[in-house]
Amino acid sequence: MSVFDRDLFVLDLANNHFGDLNHAKQIINQISEYSKDFDVQIAIKFQFRDLDSFIHPEFKERLDIKYVNRFLSTRLSRDEFRQLNDLIKSLGLFTMATPFDEHSVDMLEELDIDIAKVASASADDYPLLRKIMTLKKPIIASTGGLRIQQIDKLVQILESSKNEFGVMHCVSIYPSPEEFLNLYQISQLRKRFPGIPIGWSTHEDPSNFMPVVIAKSQGASIFERHVGIATENYPLNKYSSTPSQIRSWILEMQKAECILGPENRLPPKELELETLRELKRGAFLCRDVVKGEYLTEADVFYAIPAGENALLAGEVSFPIVCKKDLAKNNPLRKDEFDVSEEKADSLDTVLLQVKSILNEARVVLNRESTLEISHHYGIDKFREFGCCTFTCINREYAKKVIILLPRQKHPLHFHKKKAEAFQLLWGDLEVEVNGIRHVMKVGDIRTVEVGEWHKFQSLNGACIEEISSHHFRDDSFYEDINIASSVPEGRKTVIASWVEVLESIGMKS
Repeated sequence: MSVFDRDLFVLDLANNHFGDLNHAKQIINQISEYSKDFDVQIAIKFQFRDLDSFIHPEFKERLDIKYVNRFLSTRLSRDEFRQLNDLIKSLGLFTMATPFDEHSVDMLEELDIDIAKVASASADDYPLLRKIMTLKKPIIASTGGLRIQQIDKLVQILESSKNEFGVMHCVSIYPSPEEFLNLYQISQLRKRFPGIPIGWSTHEDPSNFMPVVIAKSQGASIFERHVGIATENYPLNKYSSTPSQIRSWILEMQKAECILGPENRLPPKELELETLRELKRGAFLCRDVVKGEYLTEADVFYAIPAGENALLAGEVSFPIVCKKDLAKNNPLRKDEFDVSEEKADSLDTVLLQVKSILNEARVVLNRESTLEISHHYGIDKFREFGCCTFTCINREYAKKVIILLPRQKHPLHFHKKKAEAFQLLWGDLEVEVNGIRHVMKVGDIRTVEVGEWHKFQSLNGACIEEISSHHFRDDSFYEDINIASSVPEGRKTVIASWVEVLESIGMKS
């Protein structure tokens, strides 16, 4: 299980231990106490600096330099860090550390710290990054002060390490004024780096909980704050939270999570449907009708209240046939009419869902592409077996875009003439080639040679690009005799002007 499978809260101890081991233990114990009834992942983070090498020899006595003074005055020994590391793990929390030099990376590995952090100041320190990449641990990198091209390079470097990693939007101003937070950058990073966990490393006023709510709504899944305790000897800076404030901070994030709900849309609740039904118009007869009579939309009017079992405006596809004599002003009830359910109506629904997948995948197809809807066992079983294939070009080479709807399968078959390669552009895909199963991730490519048996399926839907040699209509040979014995025209629906069909759906509704 990955540490990134759930939201992660990173609490940065930084220099707030003030070089006092007991004070550091007090902070850690209070964090554990205040968070013990939360079902959340918490990592307490150290900052490691090998001060003998980190500070230039000629400046080690220059206590007038802010950070030289701070780091030297709050030094903890390796053994003291080991004690803190053991305490954190004994409390069931993760340990995390930011190494600022190569020797500190060795210390991180020696203490078996769970997660490595790349500070904003080190995000373009490529010698240090190369050292951190040798760790076989999850890595989280902050991006404060980086231009977007530098973030691109940082992500590429981390990807090449083969380690799990996340990226944090961060504003490296201490404390950070609200107008500098730029929280839209969280959703922008999610779009730019799909599949990579994106977080929010924050330095605003610790009593201000609105930013963490906004960060969650933008899709952040890692949340970082500095933490400490104010005492008579050790004052707390303006951007560090007390354990009590951390508790409130987490509660506000969880409240936002509850309000946001799941990312994927769920079926509506029955209470909502009942409320809406009272506001929806029902269909009623404009005149008396007799059994067997065909009705068009001109024979009905729409009004409220609809009443129980009445067909609503938008639920009727004309023409319909009366099953008995009915009087003017009667509602249209489902058991009193034969409603025509044409194949075209089912295709409209399919096209709308296919278009939504293309939109999510950010794939734009030309109007001239031909759409072929494969329904191997009939249109009634299309959502279980089938696919939608757009042919963009078919010459000596061919390019297609294949859409699988959620939980849809494409049956086992092979080609005698065509070799092909599939690249997953969006969604999830499982491909089986010659009996070997391959679970593909976005960007993966799987080739299928002439004569190789293959099939594929998707749980949540997929958008796939197929590049192949020339496609021949009669070149698919299926294992199932029921498919193999049917003519292609019986199990495929070709739509030459798919864009025009989509445009006409609105006119028909």
